[in-house]
Amino acid sequence: MLKDNPLVTIVCSCFNHENYVLDSLNSILGQTYPAIQLIIVDDFSRDRSKDVIEKWLIGHKEKEILFIKNSKNLGLNKSFNNAYQYVKGEFVMDFSADDILFPEAIALLIFTFQNTTYEKCGIVFGNAKFYTIENSFERDYLPQNERPPTGHLAEAFQANTFEFCSVSALYKRDVYDQLNGYDEDLLYEDLDFWLRATRLYQVDYTSEFIVKRQSAPTSMQSHFFRPLSKRTFLMNWCTFKIVKKAFKDNHLDSVLNRALLKRVIFYRKRLKYNFLLKCQYLILEHQIKGAI
Repeated sequence: MLKDNPLVTIVCSCFNHENYVLDSLNSILGQTYPAIQLIIVDDFSRDRSKDVIEKWLIGHKEKEILFIKNSKNLGLNKSFNNAYQYVKGEFVMDFSADDILFPEAIALLIFTFQNTTYEKCGIVFGNAKFYTIENSFERDYLPQNERPPTGHLAEAFQANTFEFCSVSALYKRDVYDQLNGYDEDLLYEDLDFWLRATRLYQVDYTSEFIVKRQSAPTSMQSHFFRPLSKRTFLMNWCTFKIVKKAFKDNHLDSVLNRALLKRVIFYRKRLKYNFLLKCQYLILEHQIKGAI
């Protein structure tokens, strides 16, 4: 059983989010949950994000807020790992400066942790609402009448059989500690982190809405499917690197390898322009089948 109001640390990462960061920060300070440590990281933005944040901080001097200004662009994973040394909370949220928390978000996630029936629950996540940059509603991340699987999710997650909403997730600090944070050799963090975390920890879910997600043109998510984009090319290779790493971590676990094979085939079929990467996926498919 958790103690009342355990400290939650929110690490808010900003890169070229000058048009979004104020709403994001105000949503964090507007939480009904009383025990929050806020760490802001600007990853050497090329726009006015740093100036906007510094001006906002002047009006919130009464709050204990740490602002880390990178002197060069480190990327999300290394920036978060560097900020993690200042984390004091028992629970941690990795938050992007173009997203907005609903007022009850942290309270709902902590309530889910307090009432989970899973003995080794390390992650809880909730639903999210997607909006356009013009603030028009697009869709719910997960249908409200459908509940994703919970509990031991290593097999389900490797098989890509459910949608996880990493932007709405709250983690026990133990998860980061045991996994040594994010892999700094990768361009993005969530897929690799969940593949590793679900091997060790159980996951629970609340159907409540936690995050308002905006489809910002600067967001990493917006670059996954852009044809003939250099960043898309690099991110697709990063995805391959992650699943290849997962195969290595699975060792000879035939259950997990059968599940991972489904994800690998899905990614290979989705590729349209990168013939070389398709060939690499085919080789990996062959290797996984040989290990099953």
